[in-house]
Amino acid sequence: MTKIYLVRHAEAEGNVYRLAQGHFDGLVTKRGYDQIRALRRRFEGIQIDAVYSSDLFRARTTARSVSEVRGLPVILREELREINMGWWEGITWQEIGQRDGDQLRCFHTDLAHLHVAGGESAADARDRVMAELLRIAEEHEGQTVAVFSHGLVIRAVLGTLRGMALGDIDQTVLGDNTSVSLLEADNGVLREVWGNDRSHLVEAGLTRFVPRARKQGAVRFENGIGYHAPDEAELEQLRQAGCTVPAGGESIGVYQGAELAGLVHLAGCDGDVGIVDQYFLLPAFRGNGKSFQAMGQAVMRYRAQGCKRLRLVNVPEDLRAYFAQYGFEETENGAMEMSIGYEDRVI
Repeated sequence: MTKIYLVRHAEAEGNVYRLAQGHFDGLVTKRGYDQIRALRRRFEGIQIDAVYSSDLFRARTTARSVSEVRGLPVILREELREINMGWWEGITWQEIGQRDGDQLRCFHTDLAHLHVAGGESAADARDRVMAELLRIAEEHEGQTVAVFSHGLVIRAVLGTLRGMALGDIDQTVLGDNTSVSLLEADNGVLREVWGNDRSHLVEAGLTRFVPRARKQGAVRFENGIGYHAPDEAELEQLRQAGCTVPAGGESIGVYQGAELAGLVHLAGCDGDVGIVDQYFLLPAFRGNGKSFQAMGQAVMRYRAQGCKRLRLVNVPEDLRAYFAQYGFEETENGAMEMSIGYEDRVI
């Protein structure tokens, strides 16, 4: 028999910026690194003989919570990746809801019929991961391994082991980031011992949400936040609300549904640093726990241009602590910066 600790990756960019992240290779967030440290403490005193991970950054970084303190290598397996989401990859859920509503319904309530154009079916993704888990178990008979993977495929695996049809798995709970499940494999058969433990997050105050089933048949179009260039009337509305709209660069309008919610302004690159010289939300859209989502638009655009850091300039004093909680650090001249590169960080 082989024991398998199956672990979901830590909080990553797609979770915060509300982007579809299957094979999209987003970074781990500041909260995600805190979750990894809590996970490391959770595994103290537990014998682990080998560590396996999806090759995606968010999973292999999470795997370091177990591997580094034990001097074990992280063995990367593409077969442990999240479902391939095709054209959805890196797109906001709001845009997906507008352009591919039927498949979004399947994503939330009927995985049996989920198959995004250019991607893979939920059944194929589940079968791929289950087959890899059995291969790993066969290679480590009599041992205990830690395996790091992704939310949808872990949910599909657990639901299947509970005897559920794929179309009913939306009724199961989605595990929080870094939630841990224990499986046993014996003679080519997997079984769940327990699933989706997140006690280490509760103790550390690092939970992202209340575990729950999907919306029980309802379609969740996220919170309707979308982005496009604002027109002159909208820019004037922002100015009237106290927002300085810098000249030049690129203005990205932030919208709640069709209603203007704010502005992100990109001033361009300074070497490998992308500069954001305005990040403004209208008062009605502040303080809802979702106001950092729009920063993802700056991150995605600047990373595509080769930038490795993001710099906020002209940051008001009363907002510095707000940005710091997402990973921005103080620099000279009142600016704040955050890494958006793929370098490994100290855990």
